[in-house]
Amino acid sequence: MPAVRRNRRLQNIVRTSLSNPVAVAAIPDPYPSDGPGLNYIVTRDLVADVAAYELGLQTAEKLFDALLGMCVTHPINEFTVPFPKPLPKHPKAFKSRGRPTVGAEANCTRSICCRDFDDSPAAESEVLECHWGWEVTTDLKAFDVQMAAKLTALIFPSLGNHDSAPVNAFARTTSNTANNSQLVFDTQSAGWDHWIGAPAAFEVDHHSGAYSAKVPGMDLRIIAVNTQYWYKQNYWLYDSDVLQPDPNGIIALVVDALQAAEDAGDRAWIIGHIPLGKEDTLIDQSNYYDQVLQCYKNTIAGRFFGHSHKDPFEVAYSNYSEQTAANAVGVGLIGPALTPTTNISEPSFQVRSQWGLYYSARETYGPLVGLSPNEPLSPAFRQNLTEVFAANKTAFQMFNTFISRGGAVTACDAPSGCQNTTICDMRAFRSQDNCVS
Repeated sequence: MPAVRRNRRLQNIVRTSLSNPVAVAAIPDPYPSDGPGLNYIVTRDLVADVAAYELGLQTAEKLFDALLGMCVTHPINEFTVPFPKPLPKHPKAFKSRGRPTVGAEANCTRSICCRDFDDSPAAESEVLECHWGWEVTTDLKAFDVQMAAKLTALIFPSLGNHDSAPVNAFARTTSNTANNSQLVFDTQSAGWDHWIGAPAAFEVDHHSGAYSAKVPGMDLRIIAVNTQYWYKQNYWLYDSDVLQPDPNGIIALVVDALQAAEDAGDRAWIIGHIPLGKEDTLIDQSNYYDQVLQCYKNTIAGRFFGHSHKDPFEVAYSNYSEQTAANAVGVGLIGPALTPTTNISEPSFQVRSQWGLYYSARETYGPLVGLSPNEPLSPAFRQNLTEVFAANKTAFQMFNTFISRGGAVTACDAPSGCQNTTICDMRAFRSQDNCVS
């Protein structure tokens, strides 16, 4: 089909789907973390803006992929991240469920219950935790004070895709809309000030939720990235055909912060929500971030993400064609969610839980690769682990249990292809290299 005709067909399909509530409700969510009900709600809220997009072929294909999971592939748009100097010689996903409906079903088939889903009414004999709760506008302030009094560690937060309304929607500075996320940045800037300091809080407000902050008393800088500008499900990324390699200047801020850390002889930790190797990260921006990682691999000491609600990791390589321990240059550690998905004692969070150490990577995994007591848990260590997981079924199944903390363990083995795909994804800190189809 000629490109022009194909482009028009894609636009017509997208617009027809978005303007038809029945069609929207029927759209399968390729990343169903929020359930089909929220998929409909979010899409409906963005209908007017998205349906008005004037899309070229590549942008239309990307949007089509984001909406329907069609796995449309295209070459990476070549872009070289500018660096100020030549190449030099690790807690996530606490979710408070808003807008609960008193009396709604708490034990439903969706990942978010206690909502007014007409097809899931609460029965008298069902789980009715949704009747419990408190008035947010009054009790929450006192609750926050109590929680803050228990905090003794330093806190460096980062934004996630659920921090905007509608969910995932972070408009670019070039987007023609009043539905931007500045309220999010204003609110978090004020709320985080006492944790990250005034200069970093100013950056949150003026750099789309990203910031860098020096850790007091340490030669360490925390760099928080708003990864939602690289997220497939952020439909504002498709409102223009103009190529924007660095939406809202997030990569530029990271480069500046890393260069400042390097000049000062500091190390850096990168924190963000969405891991750069996941299938729902845009391959262009993931590739550009990898350029930053390669340039500052000796300055970046840690990379910490969330989003998956599980406990895997992703290895970065200097040469992805030769994925060896010698070429492993970085690891993205992906923290599981604080919000549980099993053994829930309350509608939104655990209040009677007993916390304890689940496992130690060094003590549990170290013997599998012959790690000595003084060796670091380096990128090479993680690469060697993937090789053990590929050869040792028992070791892999232990990992498969650990990543969900033993709750709702999903069967994953070699005959189904799941084991190979999982290991492949461990070896992909660039989304272009993951194996999820």
